[in-house]
Amino acid sequence: MNRMLVRFHTTATAKTTRRIALLAALLAALPAAFVSQAQVQEAPARQRPSPIDMPLPLPQKMLPLGCCQCLGEQKTLDLSTGSSNGWSVVSSLTPAIAAVPATILTSPHPAWNLPTGGAQWVSAGTSGATGLPAATYTYRLRFKVQKCTIPQTVKLTGIAGADDIFKVFLDSNPTPVSACSGGWCFNTQNPTPSFTVNNLAPGSHVLTVVVVNTGGPTGMFLKAGLEGQCPKEPIKSDRAAEYSDKATDN
Repeated sequence: MNRMLVRFHTTATAKTTRRIALLAALLAALPAAFVSQAQVQEAPARQRPSPIDMPLPLPQKMLPLGCCQCLGEQKTLDLSTGSSNGWSVVSSLTPAIAAVPATILTSPHPAWNLPTGGAQWVSAGTSGATGLPAATYTYRLRFKVQKCTIPQTVKLTGIAGADDIFKVFLDSNPTPVSACSGGWCFNTQNPTPSFTVNNLAPGSHVLTVVVVNTGGPTGMFLKAGLEGQCPKEPIKSDRAAEYSDKATDN
């Protein structure tokens, strides 16, 4: 009988010890769980980006200049802001915004009175005509000159305007193809010159417009396009030209 009581007492003590250990473990885990839950609830409030920081999907297409189907044909491609809305924009703000599609401004600022030639004013957001933070805003558009069976001579022409000042670059060339300084590059008080780039090679290209805004309204427009001219007569190969020269000599 005494042995049975001792065995019962030992078993009960072991069970009680295990229960106490389990309860202690649960109590120790509760504060961590509450802290973790609080962190989950607080995280969105701390990390929620402002509208200007919110990344948006970029247009993925690359605008192509088509090939000629016959001799003497001309091909064109409109690269103007607003024509395809393929332009993207990124800011130098800290933290910098992700590249987003440039926003077409349906109601440009009244002082932006430069003739746009049909191009539309664009900005980094819908409030561009009323005000965005002082920063450098970089606009980009990708396009492609295709390598064609009938070769064509391609040139790029354009004219730009921006609030406040700007530079236009083609590809990685550090020398701008157009620029405006001194401010008011959006008004007839400071008209901007047109530009031309001749003999664009086949391949991918990037147009970049860098706009510096010192505060307040900001935006830009670019009226630009490609013109491809195909030859009116067949181009002789080197071998054909050599054969023709020999025939003439004889």
